[in-house]
Amino acid sequence: MYVEAEFEFRRLERESEDSALRAAARRGLADTLAWSGRHREAELLYRSELAIDPENPALMRALGELESWHARDGSAVAWYEQSLALQQDEATRALAQDSSDRLRSEAFVQLQAFADDADWRRNKALIGASGQLFPESRPDARSTFAVEYATFEDASGRDLARRSLIVRHRERPGTFSALEFDVAYGDVRGEQSWRGGVLAEKQLRDQVLAWASIRRDDWADPIAAHPFDRYNGAFTVNLLRSDIVQATTLRGGVRSENARGVGMLAELQGGPIEDGNGRLEAYLQTHRNREYDPGRHSIPRFFYHHLGFAESSALYYSPENLDSWGVGWRWEAKEADWNAFGDAALFWQAGGVSDYGIQLGAGVEREFDAVFLLRLEANFLSTDDRGSSDRYEAYAVMASVVIPL
Repeated sequence: MYVEAEFEFRRLERESEDSALRAAARRGLADTLAWSGRHREAELLYRSELAIDPENPALMRALGELESWHARDGSAVAWYEQSLALQQDEATRALAQDSSDRLRSEAFVQLQAFADDADWRRNKALIGASGQLFPESRPDARSTFAVEYATFEDASGRDLARRSLIVRHRERPGTFSALEFDVAYGDVRGEQSWRGGVLAEKQLRDQVLAWASIRRDDWADPIAAHPFDRYNGAFTVNLLRSDIVQATTLRGGVRSENARGVGMLAELQGGPIEDGNGRLEAYLQTHRNREYDPGRHSIPRFFYHHLGFAESSALYYSPENLDSWGVGWRWEAKEADWNAFGDAALFWQAGGVSDYGIQLGAGVEREFDAVFLLRLEANFLSTDDRGSSDRYEAYAVMASVVIPL
């Protein structure tokens, strides 16, 4: 759809003798580029048109929407206010209000639970707030402060608790770049420990996004919100008590897509673990971007995942290497006050373990009259248990409530 529209707008702009029609074609082309994810091209075209027609409220509104899509709501509000000063348009007023609402501080409560059939359990509760610390000088920056309580329990019933204070800050220095850092200070096993990391994102050019990060975390508490790490039965709370096992993870990736939103995602991560081992993961996946398209979509994907350790360990997954090839399908629905998704993947483990696996996920997000936002998510994994006749199964659920302040 976008490819055909782009072709037609470019043809009109090139061939029409009517200056007003050419201007309308350029605006239509800019809108088409924006909605197809080619935001750099769209921004340049909007700004060039605004230089010709500096009091065009529609162009100001369009630039505000671009800023909003990149989580720069402070800059978005500034554009919307300029537009409204020239034309009192209800649609622009509603967009300005949406961005202003996102700038408000908010409180949140999040609960997570993870369990597998080996009776390894992890539960988390986070309570915190986020908002702008410097609304005048840094309108597009946002800070989060939270308190976390986490418990770990093994098959014997032994448990361990960790209490942490978490600080996270995200900067948007430009429309196409972001920088985020977080740090957590916790009390676990009677000792104090630090965790945290830095993430940088940059849109190198239209439809090419790259990211890099470095993190330090407890190995018992992986980065992912819903980790499906297949631990050995020897991974117990006693081992956690006797040895603080942390891992440093370097991560880098790139996502690229064509004008139809179809492309590839590639990611590489790994690093040293404190017990002397090391980890390397590689991930490749076909990609379809429907981020800016409202409505309902079905998105197929194909992927390859390599997980490798320098050596086996009693603390975590064995064998040393595992390769998975798979196919998945994601369904998304984006409506005015709610979003939902469903995801299913079937994969074949070709190296180390030769068997199939299934992963399922579903989630919903619903806003209730701008009073609070509710998010629910559930995940399930079933796969061969390290080559034995038994299958490994794991479950994870998450629920969160966000309340504007």
